[in-house]
Amino acid sequence: MWLSFALVCATYLIFFVPSALLLFGLGFDVFWSAMLSPLVSISLYAIIGQAFALVGIASSAPILMAPILLASLVAWLLVRRAGRRIAAPDLDRTTILLYLCVGLGLGILVYLKNLPSPDALFQAFDTAQHLNIIQAFADSGHFSSLGVSAYLTSADKAICPAQTSGFYPSAWHAFCALAVQVTSCRVTVAINASEFIMTALAYPLGWAALLTLAFGGQRDRVRAGTLVCMAFSSFPWQLIMFGPVYPNLIGFCILPSAMALFMLALSGLGKRTSITSILVLLPCLCGLALLHPNTIFTALVLLMFWCARRVHDALAFRLQNRSKRLGIALPRLGWLAFMLLCLAFWMFCYRLPAFQDIVTHNWKTYATQPQMLYNILALTYTNDFCYNVAPQFVLGALVVVGAVRAAMSGKTRWITLSYLVAGFILFWVATYTGTPGHSRNLLGGFWYTDPMRLASMLVLASIPCAALGLAFVSQKVTQLAGTRFGGTRLAKRGVSLFAIVLAAFALVNYFPGFYRSPQEVNRDPKLQNTDFHTAFGDLCYIVTDVYDSTSPLSQDEKDFLAKVASIVGDDLVINDPSDGSLFAYGDYGIRTYYRSLTIPGAGNETLESQRIRTWLSHMGQSEETRVALRKTGARYVLVMDDWDVPYSFINLRGTGVKSRADFHGIQSVRSDTPGLKLVLKSGSKLRLYRIER
Repeated sequence: MWLSFALVCATYLIFFVPSALLLFGLGFDVFWSAMLSPLVSISLYAIIGQAFALVGIASSAPILMAPILLASLVAWLLVRRAGRRIAAPDLDRTTILLYLCVGLGLGILVYLKNLPSPDALFQAFDTAQHLNIIQAFADSGHFSSLGVSAYLTSADKAICPAQTSGFYPSAWHAFCALAVQVTSCRVTVAINASEFIMTALAYPLGWAALLTLAFGGQRDRVRAGTLVCMAFSSFPWQLIMFGPVYPNLIGFCILPSAMALFMLALSGLGKRTSITSILVLLPCLCGLALLHPNTIFTALVLLMFWCARRVHDALAFRLQNRSKRLGIALPRLGWLAFMLLCLAFWMFCYRLPAFQDIVTHNWKTYATQPQMLYNILALTYTNDFCYNVAPQFVLGALVVVGAVRAAMSGKTRWITLSYLVAGFILFWVATYTGTPGHSRNLLGGFWYTDPMRLASMLVLASIPCAALGLAFVSQKVTQLAGTRFGGTRLAKRGVSLFAIVLAAFALVNYFPGFYRSPQEVNRDPKLQNTDFHTAFGDLCYIVTDVYDSTSPLSQDEKDFLAKVASIVGDDLVINDPSDGSLFAYGDYGIRTYYRSLTIPGAGNETLESQRIRTWLSHMGQSEETRVALRKTGARYVLVMDDWDVPYSFINLRGTGVKSRADFHGIQSVRSDTPGLKLVLKSGSKLRLYRIER
């Protein structure tokens, strides 16, 4: 199974190649081409797939990659061969290698190492929806964010029990569906591999480019970023284990790349660099929005002060020969005018009908103001809301030091301001107890007032501060050593001292925890409460818990569904989704009739569906039921365990979330039900019947 996981990871990397070739042909160097390729790839696949869907062309990897490869060839012939290059800042190979090593190392140790299997299922509220969309995309080749549904093939559209399609940002789903099409892997493997590739590779490489631009290429600050970009528990790690909010996670992972591209376009590095960067950025903005719209608003929070500074500096440059009063006042007015423009854009989007379901959503308030102030300083942003992790005092102190240092320079003050705004939004959403729907929604509504997503934004705002703080502390230690030891051999090796400080920080921040097993505590009660908690120790423990003990299906059910998939092929299977078969389509590719728990009671449910789910067991005596079955073309009936089981995180079974009468006709079928023939069974509950014509 891990070999399949590696194959899917390699497939994702291959998907990046056409975009990397395109960027290289446009004049970017090797590093920038590789760093931007995940962002550009997801964006172009989503846009091209959407265009093909509108004209009725099914998408597949060759079809989506062909236009990009053709554009790469044209770019190579017209741009690269002419010697035209993008004036992007260079990054030395050692720095790039450090970012890659830290990203891959932590991705393996924190995430992969603690997965019980590469196809482990994150079983929570939206999991089935994500699984079904990816499988439907892979089956149909219909890669569209318009009319998203679990029934997308022509055959499935014809038998859909209730039309529930609508707009849903699906760039990530299309990307995963490509991997499913190419490798025939399980959807869960495609999901887990995408999280690993994006968090361990795309995310740190994006920060390498972004910090290079933010710090003007100062090597010590950029290299300090290698250790802090993955150092916060809230992102990417806790967002991997929450929701699941896969599209938002991937959007935040490639956001540093998009921000770097944006800064490159407006950094005044030449007309060619600006125009090319803007042309590449425009489809990427669409791609970010099709991952999740709040990535755009996150970028606005993180970059608006940098943009305002650019406006200020541009006006100051043009007015440098004017009167001193005018040369000071107008740039400041320009700065203020840009900030007011950002506020107007924010208010306009906040009032758009398309965003109302998002911005009016309310998560609970979970902390007092003093507690939340502590949470922000200790980097335990969402403790008592979701998973609790140990504080990161050293990293938190570096963030404060870096924010103060950034505020002392006009070139970096935007970093501090962005950090303060992101921190205030999270603080207000977490602590506000006033009238719902007012300031809390205005500030945090684009993130559903979800503290986990807002904490992720604060992490993104904190990373430049932490890098600056770590570089500053390292420099001070080096200077103190030089003063203390004079001309000694140690003082002459400033680079080595700098590396020692970085290594000491890494040891403290990433130190593993020590936890007693329940068996040890049972044998010796004195061992209770003797665990040694660290942030990354807690993260590893949570990954294991989320992906292991919360599976909605027992191992017997998993084995049974695998056998069912091999028997039924592409035939339609009648099922009760609340007995565990909710996951049969998305996770095993079984073409089930019911793929959602919300079909009963839907206003547009078909008469055939109503008849089948309530009268199937009486098909021998009911001609209407037999007619309904013939209209759907169903060939099999799947019956699983409909009672509560200890594996379920959400109680899908029994009387937990639905009336037992909703699917009584399916639940009550037996081996002696007329018109059915038992073809597979396991244990006392699991059955597959063939419908006899």
